[in-house]
Amino acid sequence: MSRQLLKKIRALRRRLVWLGFCHKFLRVLKWGGLLVLIFLVVSRLVPLPVGLTLAARCTAAAGLLVLIAWIAARPIRLLDAAVSADEALGLKERLSSALVLKTPQTDAERAVIRDAWDHASGIRPGRVFRGNLYAQTSRGLAPLLLLALVWWLMPQFNLLARKQEEQKKLAQAVAVKTQKEAARRLEILAKSIAESDQLRKPEMAGQLAKELDALAKKLNEQKIAPERALAEVTRMQDRMEARRAEIEKQLAMPPDLTSKGAGRNTQAMQEALQKGNFKEAAKQLEDLKKKLQQEDLSDQQKQEIKKELQNLANQLGQNSLLAKALADAAAKMDAGQFNEALANLEDAAGAALDMETLLQELKDLESLKDDVNARKLALAAKELCEGCKSGGT
Repeated sequence: MSRQLLKKIRALRRRLVWLGFCHKFLRVLKWGGLLVLIFLVVSRLVPLPVGLTLAARCTAAAGLLVLIAWIAARPIRLLDAAVSADEALGLKERLSSALVLKTPQTDAERAVIRDAWDHASGIRPGRVFRGNLYAQTSRGLAPLLLLALVWWLMPQFNLLARKQEEQKKLAQAVAVKTQKEAARRLEILAKSIAESDQLRKPEMAGQLAKELDALAKKLNEQKIAPERALAEVTRMQDRMEARRAEIEKQLAMPPDLTSKGAGRNTQAMQEALQKGNFKEAAKQLEDLKKKLQQEDLSDQQKQEIKKELQNLANQLGQNSLLAKALADAAAKMDAGQFNEALANLEDAAGAALDMETLLQELKDLESLKDDVNARKLALAAKELCEGCKSGGT
């Protein structure tokens, strides 16, 4: 095939590629413009959370991807251009046949190529494939013209304004009512804490009482929003949980306390500790102290008591004040220092009473936990009502 004929067919292909791109681009422009136009009309009737600029950019990006995929899916080859030119000019497959032959081997094939060139030499691609783009151009630009008219001439409406105003008034009324109710409940809670009868009033409970009372006053005077009050109550709740975990760790007893090394002198004490009856354990320690004060105890009995105290201290662990006092008492008995051992037993009884106080504080915190949870739910009512405003139930 001659270079001039191949160059002519390539020129025809470029013309077809350009016309195909124009047709596809104008179609994508038309549908993209219609989508943006619909979005603009809806946004002028009802306020939307997304602006027109973002919507137009997203539509343009999507249209570009569609255009690229469309062109890549239907490429135009040289043979397609030759066949189209044959059909348009009525050349009876002269150009396509010459393109298929490429390198002629016989006189007949060379004649086919010469004939093809004779018919193709005077072809002008722009005249063969005219491509009427005027109609498609007008259809592609029409949505953009309408878009400009709507942008300039259509005012902003709000068909949901009445409903939103009603919801706003309802939310304000609910917020005021919620603040007053939360303040009333917090005042009741603070009063109940202040009047609670306990063995030793925990420092944390007193501090919480003051904070709750102050928070209730701020809510009642509307000096603090329910959201911030809710955060404050949540922080109180976290502090309570941390204190509760700390107390539980201090009061924890080995699960097999009464089954390992329980002697007759400390058995009742071990059972009391296992049950969490620390007041009874302190009483048993006082009784053991009185027993040691008796001068008629034999050395064997004293040695037996010493071993039981040491064994119990080992089971309770090194971090317990009670265990330390029992271990010190056993060590002093082993050294023959019975007066010091009696003082250590008195310290152990005091440690047991302190554990009883911690147990009472744990009970108070457990009771306070339910009340604070209730206050937290009351303060969260505003957020729940916000869900009602947006269509929740």
